[in-house]
Amino acid sequence: MKKILLCAFAALALFLPGGCGFIKNTTAGLPITVTDYRYLGTVITISIYESVPGELTDKVMERIGDIHNRMSANIPDNELDRLNRAAGRSSVPLSADTLELLALSKEIARSSGGCFDVTIGPLVKLWNIGGDTPRLPARQEIDEILALVDYAALDIDERSGAAGLDSSRMAADLGGIAKGYACDEAVRILRENGVSHALLDLGGNVYAYGAKPDGSSWRVGIRNPVIGEEGHVGVVEVADKAVVTSGPYERYFEEDGALYHHIFDPRTGYPAESGLLSVTIVGESSAIADALSTACFVLGPEKAMALAESFSGVECVLITANREILVSPGLRESFTLSGGGFTLAGEY
Repeated sequence: MKKILLCAFAALALFLPGGCGFIKNTTAGLPITVTDYRYLGTVITISIYESVPGELTDKVMERIGDIHNRMSANIPDNELDRLNRAAGRSSVPLSADTLELLALSKEIARSSGGCFDVTIGPLVKLWNIGGDTPRLPARQEIDEILALVDYAALDIDERSGAAGLDSSRMAADLGGIAKGYACDEAVRILRENGVSHALLDLGGNVYAYGAKPDGSSWRVGIRNPVIGEEGHVGVVEVADKAVVTSGPYERYFEEDGALYHHIFDPRTGYPAESGLLSVTIVGESSAIADALSTACFVLGPEKAMALAESFSGVECVLITANREILVSPGLRESFTLSGGGFTLAGEY
């Protein structure tokens, strides 16, 4: 039976114990698999389909942990916290990692017309979706916070190795791109150590590294994005590519019969209502795919397709609210519809 890796981690998370943990498989043979749920607020699974030294997986997880410790919005006095606390007062020295990711974030913000914006931190905090007390803010509160969301007010000086936010109460949040960056770094370490075949899943950020050991492509499933429904709606066959999916089913709450999800439109201050149920981006960089999946979800079908196609080597699968699936031209031969009441659209 052919195996399909779903672009989702929620089901796996349900079966893992609480607290911190790092699990290595102890059975003989391949793949060599490690699972970690200490970092990035998600379940991380890395499977290597060849013999490697045991310390290699430790090195990969240590690198992911380093990125988490620098960039998490929930760790006091880390780099991101120092940047945010200095907002409106001064620039702060940052590591090359954080500077690189902030610069990439600004580039994607410009390309998307601000539909991906790392200065969305105050808005994320206001709604608190995914936290213990999510709430629907008043329109006045949202308008006040929106004045603090402006990627152009993030100043990066790569020469001095520092960055700053122009106005007090502004805050950067790298939650929409850090997982992708960590995935890219994990792949870099595997490549530098001569690994040829591996599959990485950082909470829905999948990287099919190389081809399968038999030379065929990996089959990555795209989950059904309709809340309350299960299974997957299609499969993409890829090799040496990131596959990143964003959808509202990951974190949301309901109030008075309305559903509010965690993917915000930085232009309105509300969860995006673009006519899309999910966006899957396929490309060589997981960080770029991570950010683009958010930007495209906010933009809606037509503009999302145009944005994805403006990036070299990037393809996308868009699932609309009327259960149509739109596949970009370069991915059509690699995509297979699975059913579930969805239809594959023609040329778009």
